[in-house]
Amino acid sequence: MSRLRVAIAQFNAHVGDLAGNAARILELAVHARAAGADVLLTPELALSGYPPEDLLMRPDFYRACAAQLDALARAAVLPIVIGYPEESSGKRYNAASLLVDGRVATIYRKHRLPNYEVFDEERYFEAGREPCVFELKGVRCGLAICADVWESGAAESAALAAFVSSLIAQGVWNLAVSAVAPLAKLVADLTVQTTFFPVFNLGVLFLFTRSLYRVLASEVVLWN
Repeated sequence: MSRLRVAIAQFNAHVGDLAGNAARILELAVHARAAGADVLLTPELALSGYPPEDLLMRPDFYRACAAQLDALARAAVLPIVIGYPEESSGKRYNAASLLVDGRVATIYRKHRLPNYEVFDEERYFEAGREPCVFELKGVRCGLAICADVWESGAAESAALAAFVSSLIAQGVWNLAVSAVAPLAKLVADLTVQTTFFPVFNLGVLFLFTRSLYRVLASEVVLWN
């Protein structure tokens, strides 16, 4: 059985400090490699800090994020999963990518954009539609961001994609186990879930994550 050693970068990203956040991630990557990790996971929008708010209205901010992301990929000493704001073809996304071998290897765009309580992501971002799976050391990893776990929609689209392209089925709270588990077992061994979630709601987040584990029938790594 393949084994993947995962390190989680639990750090305080400063909003707008792209260079400073990237430097901190690289520092943590060095520590992770020294500890024997195979991959470093960073929080939602770790590169920009969360929430970037009206910085996300500035085109130059996305260009700066892209440049910093490329520089981080070239400097990384081990694979890194990183969250960041992305602009593509005139649309803007809450994205996460795997950085490996000096490049941005995958891009996942958040499906479900919360727009309640402390969140206003619909103001800034378009919703992604494609699932994402990548392989490290023989372990297939599915990537999800925050609300993709507990709001319906992402799981159904990913489950459909799994039939035709062997991609990961994303899990949600109200999706029948019988519909998702067989698909997920075929396409992913590990689900990695990056999030930014208010501390006062962490108990709810753990409940959703436990449900995700049961639905997907795969291991789950959650970090905030």
